[in-house]
Amino acid sequence: MAELSKIREVVEPIIQSENLVLYDLGFTSTDGMKTLQIMICDKDYGMDMDTCEKVSDLVSAALDASDLLSDSYMLDVCSPGAERELRNEEEIQSAVGKFIHIDLKDPKEGIDSLDGYLLENTETAVKLEYRVKTRKKEFTADKANLRKIRLAVEI
Repeated sequence: MAELSKIREVVEPIIQSENLVLYDLGFTSTDGMKTLQIMICDKDYGMDMDTCEKVSDLVSAALDASDLLSDSYMLDVCSPGAERELRNEEEIQSAVGKFIHIDLKDPKEGIDSLDGYLLENTETAVKLEYRVKTRKKEFTADKANLRKIRLAVEI
């Protein structure tokens, strides 16, 4: 299979021409069948099925023309998901006001994980608003103590 960096060189300009962001790409394998998964989103990190289908058609044609992939594979152009990980400062900042989940390396105030609204993102910490029964509370977590931070679906 081709190197991901070469595949990225082919697909990223196509995705950018549609005013989208290439969130991630990689190969997966199920029952011996390789799948090239390309995760895309708009500038606000949203996505819809029609856009995925359009980009899939464009990327498929470009990859076929490039001859980078000689082995058989399936192409999966999709959204990074409603509960995608926030991997950098830009993504964390874009989540201010949204419902998120954090996992801590070391518990603080008896808390090792928490769901709540991201109120603030600073250079060193994130502040969440969460509920305990009917009361709203705030919690600040040092970024150095974050094991994982991701969007969450509020139920």
